[in-house]
Amino acid sequence: MLFRSDECVAGGIAETTMEPRVEPLTLAGELKAHPSVVAVNYNLSELRILLSVNDDSRIELQVLFRTPAGFRVLDESDLLEFWENHKHGSDWLYLVHEGGWNDLESSRDGYLSRHQTDLNEYLIVGRNECVSILSYEQPVVLDIGSKRSLLQPGLQAKTARSI
Repeated sequence: MLFRSDECVAGGIAETTMEPRVEPLTLAGELKAHPSVVAVNYNLSELRILLSVNDDSRIELQVLFRTPAGFRVLDESDLLEFWENHKHGSDWLYLVHEGGWNDLESSRDGYLSRHQTDLNEYLIVGRNECVSILSYEQPVVLDIGSKRSLLQPGLQAKTARSI
């Protein structure tokens, strides 16, 4: 299944199909197991997402977005277009280039943010829940136990790919 947007057109419906294209963000240190989203905290100036890796390492991560434009939390089964041709392995944080939530919202006339060229979409893939984030800034990822930063603004993403 691919992203599908139905737009009303005089006399019928126009259908556009867009395959999701994402790039995993490179983190300092790879996780051996996929993290679980355990908390999402929003307070108008920042969005903090807490993740836990339930393997022998017991790693806890915090992903911080300063002044996010929006976010949504969905069960991974509601994002099947992302999983159909993709086995995500240890990757869990993505920059979404097309075919994601921002493109879905952009099909609405009332979505004014579609004109913002500096707005990026990120996707956090948890074991059960997934969080889509619209943000003007790259996230900061911290290993809570060591208080070490795993991703800071300006770091490069891995190679983009369609999934």
